[in-house]
Amino acid sequence: MGLFWIQGGELSEYEFPDASDAEGEVESLTSAFERLKSSYGSADDDDARPVMEASQIMTPTVVTVTESCPLERALALMSEHKIRHLPVVSEPGPRVIGIISDRDALLMAADLEEQELDGVTVGEAMTTELLTAAPYTEIPFLAKTMVEYKISCLPVLDQDELLVGIVTTVDVLRSIACHAPLNLWV
Repeated sequence: MGLFWIQGGELSEYEFPDASDAEGEVESLTSAFERLKSSYGSADDDDARPVMEASQIMTPTVVTVTESCPLERALALMSEHKIRHLPVVSEPGPRVIGIISDRDALLMAADLEEQELDGVTVGEAMTTELLTAAPYTEIPFLAKTMVEYKISCLPVLDQDELLVGIVTTVDVLRSIACHAPLNLWV
């Protein structure tokens, strides 16, 4: 499927929970997509379109920070580039070890007084357990993952675990608005 889990700096393939494992509480991803597909009817082979992948909709130039970056600098970068997420990369290499969102930074800043904020680093506020995608991850899986886990971005890593892009909810919505079959909207 092309989704991976970063936990404690280690990358592993993410496996969606199976409905049988959760005693009926969680529907398996496959059956959810089959239900979704059937609700839109089956397309003839002539109408079939290739499914778009993360590599086609991602932002390939990603602004990143290291965990030693001051939190105030991270907020300034987000404001300057009009973005809400910064992947956190290791020093010296560009391996993704976490992510910081504007919400993470603002929650940390709200808990501190201005003079205390001076010494706070990204490493103290970042999320270190995150899902990532591969360039070949299909958009329906990206969308399902974002909805299921209430996340608004997925860093995209290549086969060498290097950051090659980022997909946000805006990227997914834009792809649906521009490329989805019209019967999705009827």
